Amino acid sequence: MEKNTKKEGIDIDFSSYDYSQLRRIYDDLKEHIDRIESKKRIPLSLFSSELSGLETIVKYFKENVGLSFKDIAFMVGRSPKTIWQAYNFSKKKYPKKFIVKDFSHTVPLEIFRDRKYSILEHIVLYLKKKNMKLSEIGILLHRNPSTIWTVNSRANKK
Repeated sequence: MEKNTKKEGIDIDFSSYDYSQLRRIYDDLKEHIDRIESKKRIPLSLFSSELSGLETIVKYFKENVGLSFKDIAFMVGRSPKTIWQAYNFSKKKYPKKFIVKDFSHTVPLEIFRDRKYSILEHIVLYLKKKNMKLSEIGILLHRNPSTIWTVNSRANKK
């Protein structure tokens, strides 16, 4: 008995197909996906010594992006109560809404899910993987380079 190796399919004539319409659909989808992905990233320009790393993350995603405490908690691997508390502390320390001007350096929110490292350790390790120097990281995070060196050293020991 001989098997039929020919696959049956539908013949489509692409010679008369309007590729410009397909391109517009692709561009719209890409823009939509980029908007969704940008909601999962935090600009490094927001980090300062005024707020802790977690307070900065929670305040930004609550006020600027509009995520719920539950969604933020899920994305960073913390409890909703911890997120709520961090938000309340952040409002007391920095009552104004963040004004973000620089989106050139961002980090993905999912890097914070691993509780092995602190927020600052996650950021430093992420940027080091991107071949950034510790002094550059210090400038981006508004922190002393020796602080960044210490954070990096502790994270590497873990």
